[in-house]
Amino acid sequence: FAAFTNISSHINHFIMKKSILYFFIFFLLPYLFSSCKDDGPLGLDDKINTASFDPVNKTFIVTYSNGEEEILEAILNTSYSPTRATVTLKNGTQLSVNDASEAGEIIFSGKGNYQSATYDPNTSSFTIIYDSGFKEVLKAILIDDLDESFAIRDLADGSFLLFNISNPTESVQRFTRKGVLVSASYNNQENNKFFTLRYDSGYRVSVEAFIDNSTNPVSAYITLIDGTFIYIDDATKSGEAVVDTTIQPVSGNNYVNEWIYENMLVYYLWNYKLPENPNFSLYPDDFFYSLLNKYSISNPEGDRFSWIQEDYVELLNDLSGVSSDEIGFEYIFAWADQAKTHYYALVLYPKQGTDAEAKGIDRGRFITKIDGQNITPQNYETLFGGTGTKKLSMADWSYNPAESTYYLQDSGDV
Repeated sequence: FAAFTNISSHINHFIMKKSILYFFIFFLLPYLFSSCKDDGPLGLDDKINTASFDPVNKTFIVTYSNGEEEILEAILNTSYSPTRATVTLKNGTQLSVNDASEAGEIIFSGKGNYQSATYDPNTSSFTIIYDSGFKEVLKAILIDDLDESFAIRDLADGSFLLFNISNPTESVQRFTRKGVLVSASYNNQENNKFFTLRYDSGYRVSVEAFIDNSTNPVSAYITLIDGTFIYIDDATKSGEAVVDTTIQPVSGNNYVNEWIYENMLVYYLWNYKLPENPNFSLYPDDFFYSLLNKYSISNPEGDRFSWIQEDYVELLNDLSGVSSDEIGFEYIFAWADQAKTHYYALVLYPKQGTDAEAKGIDRGRFITKIDGQNITPQNYETLFGGTGTKKLSMADWSYNPAESTYYLQDSGDV
């Protein structure tokens, strides 16, 4: 009996040691190896929670599932139009935006499929959630349609989000097609008169109206690129517009504007931002400027230099620098103060072989004074005309990173 008890004790001891060994191999070792893996502050398995692009500082801001955040400088690829911005994360994921001049949609492998979205009226933006858990915030375009207002956002996959601001109990809807034009409204606002086009999917877009003051009452109309004619007989009040799909003969402004639009589709640097439905009824000058990706404080990389000129012979002479009785560079005026008492002159380009070209009076610079005098509507012809030496006070755009704003900085005299 004693011998049997001793043997049983040895067997129990052996089984216990074997159990401890199995526990160590199958439970403790994997934990120890995972604890020793050095992934730095961000593990390779940490998912991207959110990501956004800052078009001013050209940086990506990324947050991860472990709570970490990093700000990464973007790599700009100017071989594309528009310039693209990309960055590669520590885990090898590459983020990109198709337009480095705006805070657009983030594109990357593993982003997942659209799941849902909400709209925030305080920021006029959509928060989009994907089935991967990724979340991003994108600005909406606000569209007024008579007594209703809508928030719309086009997405990179060709779909769009739609939210009826006038009925906030509705949820955000996503559509994969814009559809066909079914109706339109005319909206007469204090400083803005436009048609809102409605498509059968619910998509809406606004187009500036052409006001015809020769009729009584004044009327408004637009002509779309496909010849669709949209009008209202009384432009003094908002209301439903008439949509006439009868093809209109191409003549007058329409003929010139179609030529302008077709050439800008090919040659304009920001051709990807041209409106889909411009108003071909506008006067050619107004039509041209309605197409531009205009410069503003919120769009610092916008177009500051494009203009249209009717006399092509005069334009060719200007570009060749053949004019003798002028200051040596082409320019346009911008009001220097809110009271509109004097101008700044924005340089479009220096004339070839002139003293202005030699002294670095380049495209994008500002002339704030000439010979110490402000430039006014009364004296600008005298200041810019004639011959002889002139002292130009220069200014250039400078960026203030603390306030994320641009301002004009004095650059001395030339």
